Amino acid sequence: MTQLPSDPVYAPGMPQADQSNTLGLAGFITSLVGFALTGGLLCPVGLILSLIALRRQPRGFAIAGVVLGVMGSCGGCIIALFVLPAIAIAIAGGATVLTAAAFMLVGGTPAMETFDHMFQIKREIGVYAKQHGAPPTSLADLNLPADMLDDGWGTPLQYQVSGNAPPWKWTLQTAGPNRQLEQDDFTFSGEFTAKP
Repeated sequence: MTQLPSDPVYAPGMPQADQSNTLGLAGFITSLVGFALTGGLLCPVGLILSLIALRRQPRGFAIAGVVLGVMGSCGGCIIALFVLPAIAIAIAGGATVLTAAAFMLVGGTPAMETFDHMFQIKREIGVYAKQHGAPPTSLADLNLPADMLDDGWGTPLQYQVSGNAPPWKWTLQTAGPNRQLEQDDFTFSGEFTAKP
């Protein structure tokens, strides 16, 4: 009979496979690409993948993906709140993105309300002009609610039409936060030529 040794014997075993967290790596890469290349638009996807991957070991890439995902998602929200409306304003209103963004940053919520009113009035001016063959002579012709004719600071928007015959040119201007009309106040303008 063989006697068993009292001390444990260690035998070389097979090397243990490296553990990896593929989902954590995917979340990190998605967050990184979203943060670096898309202005945060892909970051919510990377954030979700990384949060799910936190349940698995190792967690290093998953934690990094969560951090980048949160930062990028916040950056994406900032872009969505400020830059995208500024681009829309530039396209629809003929203003430069820089001017629109500066006005919104300086003016805050009243500036956004002003843009909303001015966009709606601009659209109604176009509808009125197509229906009547000429732009309205005053904003009262548009039958809009009275508070729509004011900017976000409570000052009436200034509307002017020049010319008695086509082409008519019109301007819509806000006095801005100082409530005084000045040359550099934000303005929408347009031109309408009656079709024969």
